[in-house]
Amino acid sequence: MRLVAWNVAHAARECPLRPGLLDAIASLEPDVLTLSQYVHGASRAAFVAGLADLGLRHVLLSASWLRSACARGGPLTPFTC
Repeated sequence: MRLVAWNVAHAARECPLRPGLLDAIASLEPDVLTLSQYVHGASRAAFVAGLADLGLRHVLLSASWLRSACARGGPLTPFTC
């Protein structure tokens, strides 16, 4: 199993994702992807669809200020720390 962790460094607001981010993620062939400092919003639909195209169809977003996301092929179960 390959776990990939990536800090998109958006802190607290929705910013444009870096060009080529999906290609870079694809080249790593993750089974599970975690994104830290990821702020989800309306502009992310194409990115989430791209993750699904990579086989990362299930996405779980944090509800806290920590702003993170996790994606994988199989279902994800929410949890709290």
